[in-house]
Amino acid sequence: MPLYVKYKQETVKNDKPPSLGSLYVPVQGKEFDTWVDAGSRDNGYDSGDLIENPAYVIEDFLRSQIFAEFDVEITANGTWDSGTKTTITCPDLLSSVDDYYNGAYVVHVRPATGTATQLTVSDYVGSTNVLSLSAAVTVANGDYVYLWNIQGDNRINIASFDAVGNATDGHRDDGGGTGVTWEFARSVNAKLSSRMLLDQLLYESHCMLVLNTDPDTGVGQYELYALEAGSSDGTLSTPLHRDGLPQIAVSLTDLAEVYTDFTFRYLYHYGKGSCVKTLFCNKNDSSTGIGSTYETYCQNAIDNYKVNRKFHYECSWIRDDDTAEELFKLLIKMMTKQRLLIQYEGNIKDYIDYKVGNVVLVNYADMIPTGVNNSTKFRITQKTVVPKKKDGSVLFQLTEIVE
Repeated sequence: MPLYVKYKQETVKNDKPPSLGSLYVPVQGKEFDTWVDAGSRDNGYDSGDLIENPAYVIEDFLRSQIFAEFDVEITANGTWDSGTKTTITCPDLLSSVDDYYNGAYVVHVRPATGTATQLTVSDYVGSTNVLSLSAAVTVANGDYVYLWNIQGDNRINIASFDAVGNATDGHRDDGGGTGVTWEFARSVNAKLSSRMLLDQLLYESHCMLVLNTDPDTGVGQYELYALEAGSSDGTLSTPLHRDGLPQIAVSLTDLAEVYTDFTFRYLYHYGKGSCVKTLFCNKNDSSTGIGSTYETYCQNAIDNYKVNRKFHYECSWIRDDDTAEELFKLLIKMMTKQRLLIQYEGNIKDYIDYKVGNVVLVNYADMIPTGVNNSTKFRITQKTVVPKKKDGSVLFQLTEIVE
């Protein structure tokens, strides 16, 4: 899917040569780097393939923008491996831990030519801030580099990202049996915060990103989950009791979050400055490809909740028709009903291993409605450990999954 890069172009004035202004150039986008092939990873994609699947757009964003250090100055340089490879000294690096940057990518841009060279860190000595690079490169003291994919494989839960994005059975690559491979594309032609970009990516991919601690290493790892999908990781059935009462509370999402009339715009046109394609759905009609099932969801919301509320969204990342339809349908299903929320407290021994992002059933018929009890899936959206000398507990916030 082409992206568009904007350059500056001006018209000729007073017989003076023109300068660049609003010229749009079609390009393909960013490619996978070698991280996609690291170790035994096999998700159907290879280094050099175009990154369009939203799971890997998010992963690449984390590796290249979050796990990164920019504007790092070189104060000394040398060679290693019998003079065949380059070393650089960078006192501005944030870590002094030996080997911390091993495996990270280093990008050096030659000031005179603008030519960029990317190499990999082979070794790092924290006490001297010396990086040993994987090949020779011409650098000068006072040049700057930036490092990305720092500790990337330790900070990404690869299995969770591949469950969403795998080309064979990922939830965003026909994992739901829809036959649709999701495609994202965007040109970032204005300064935006990383938080805003990440929030847009997650919303439009209908995914949840969480930071959990790896129990084996103690390192925080990012995990990705498709909001509508997931097999059960267990059943919560033995809540704590206080004064004879089970520590379960049931509520509903806010009625203000229920909608009945939907408009969804996508395929942003950079020349016009707006989206040029539209999907719609209400109780009476819908765009081609949406259908009567989703019109019925709108009618049911009106009948069940006595509301009539419009929802409008403008996409930043979606240009593809099939991707737009899939997200639109997921949003209609989720936003035409109030979902159950459960607060559940259990003992540490039985529940400490559950984590945010897990999918669970709740089996407690005295508190959970018939038809939901031990049947409806919930996602853990918050976990709080309450330590005590005796009878410590784990408190969960659960949200109903709309499949």
